[in-house]
Amino acid sequence: MPVRPPLRRRALALAATLLLGGCAAVETKPIAGAAPPAPRPAYAVGQRWIRSDGVWDLRYAGADVYAFRAADGSEIILNRDLLPRTVVDRSGGAGAGLNEPFQFFPTPRLDWPLAVGKHGASRGKWQYHREEVAELPSSRVGGGTYRRVFRFVVSAEATFTWRVDAWEEVRIPAGRFEAYRLTFRIVPDAAEAPGAPAWWLRAWYAPAVRQFVAAEGANVGLLAFKLVAVDPVAAEPLQVLVRDPADGLRVSRRDAALSGRVTAGKGIARVAVSVNGREVWRRAEADATVEAMLEARLALDEGRNVVIVTATDTAGETRQEARTVFYDASAARRSAEAAFSSASLKISISP
Repeated sequence: MPVRPPLRRRALALAATLLLGGCAAVETKPIAGAAPPAPRPAYAVGQRWIRSDGVWDLRYAGADVYAFRAADGSEIILNRDLLPRTVVDRSGGAGAGLNEPFQFFPTPRLDWPLAVGKHGASRGKWQYHREEVAELPSSRVGGGTYRRVFRFVVSAEATFTWRVDAWEEVRIPAGRFEAYRLTFRIVPDAAEAPGAPAWWLRAWYAPAVRQFVAAEGANVGLLAFKLVAVDPVAAEPLQVLVRDPADGLRVSRRDAALSGRVTAGKGIARVAVSVNGREVWRRAEADATVEAMLEARLALDEGRNVVIVTATDTAGETRQEARTVFYDASAARRSAEAAFSSASLKISISP
């Protein structure tokens, strides 16, 4: 599927303004509470990765391969676990030749679904580039020399490790995302592997948009990026998840806790909560974030309460989730009276 020109132009304009700041550290903050499940996503040809270095189109999806390609011909080849098989950098232009800054065989695997604390390791052959500078005699200047850089591809036995470190909020040009933070490392088996660079990658995977949204590291080349826009094709549909209260809950106090999460790949416009048709909570998202947390205390009427959460995305689509909560005021009074009677009861025993 060709990229729609308006979206490509917007993404490239964003990328142009962000290139100078593309190496800045990713801004994050911790998130309280349990992380949602993150099953392995599945992609189809035509989806796009709209990054700080341009738009990457998914040109091929095979049994265990996703091939993304940029406008300059650069390629990032991932396996179905979203780990890199090959990275081909042609950003230097058509005459720059073929540069493959990442090669690790066999391609490592990632254990989905993601969960904080999961980790793994695999051994394989790591290919990396090593440069040597030589002083050579000049044929143009008698007795003079010039410097020439020789670049070699070195292969070494190494161990690839990964770990899911945390569940946190990440803030990038595309918005705010709740994401799993993963750390990847490659360590040569030989302590003195010739010219081996330090290699590590820290990446954030956001379940709401089913993709890695940012990455940074050392000597990772094109694997470092920040998402500047979400491809609507790849985005999750608008969803409302209410954790509390449970449907049919009976309480003996006038208020109840509401907690949950709203996700929308196209961006959330607003979220509202009503009790028995009366709006009691509203939140408008100025920056159209793709995730919003529900945290509120609800004042209940005596008897039956119908709680409805209504979410609307930026495209105007609406989703609702309802819960019924019963407030028994008489039960609260009986409980208070029983507690008072118990505290007031005194038993005297004469000798």
